Amino acid sequence: MKLASHKRARWFIVPAVAVLIVLYPVQRSIERDPHYPKEYNQPIFNIRDGGTVAIMAMIGGFRPLVVNLLWLKVDEYWHVGASGWWRIVPVLQSICEMDPHFIDAWSTFAWHCAWNIYADAADRDKPKWVQTGINVYKRGIYFNPDRYELYKDLAWLYQDKLKDFQSAIPIWQEALKKPGAPMYLRHMLAHAYECTWQVDKAVATWKECLRRDPRDYVARSAVDWWAEQTKTKGQLNAELLRILVRENQIRKSRRLPLAEQPFAIK
Repeated sequence: MKLASHKRARWFIVPAVAVLIVLYPVQRSIERDPHYPKEYNQPIFNIRDGGTVAIMAMIGGFRPLVVNLLWLKVDEYWHVGASGWWRIVPVLQSICEMDPHFIDAWSTFAWHCAWNIYADAADRDKPKWVQTGINVYKRGIYFNPDRYELYKDLAWLYQDKLKDFQSAIPIWQEALKKPGAPMYLRHMLAHAYECTWQVDKAVATWKECLRRDPRDYVARSAVDWWAEQTKTKGQLNAELLRILVRENQIRKSRRLPLAEQPFAIK
């Protein structure tokens, strides 16, 4: 019985050691980054760096278990506060490298960089972290080209955080081609058209939503609203100006470049 117990113990020790070896070198690479706040410069584990070959050899068939343990570590660091936010970064990087088809990990990793770390970083470093989030989304899409989720998240980053609706449009379009893409993604595409003053395309998109689902009350409301606004060109221009004013209020609060109305409908 004792021998059997020792064998069972080894099954837990090996993946535990693998976790230690995986986390430390990635954490050190982040800490060496000059943008990493020095007050957060605390290694996750106090062991020596391990090479990639050694890491892969140690993990072997234990990858799913190690990924699950690391995912729990993300939750632990999340509740620490700002210092924990920075320590999440290398953990999420490790998870994505070991399981590139873990959609929630890619999504959390990119969102965490572009929103949380962005908020805590110095002003000069904020653009870097937004770009890091974009790069993470794109890498996740590379490994998961047939999933709509990361396209959706990337389009939302452009649309909501950067107010770059034009860049969001082709990504929404691509997301809608993927299996299981929900109807509300078409709603988001219509909003992007509205915010880039492409009224005809916006209305056509809302009508396509109604064609696919006649009970879509959001699309019905949008189609009726635009029909009312476009009764006269003057009324439409006044409404577009109102939208522009509201949009620039949001942009100003986020220190983003102000939008300009590119044309007046005649």
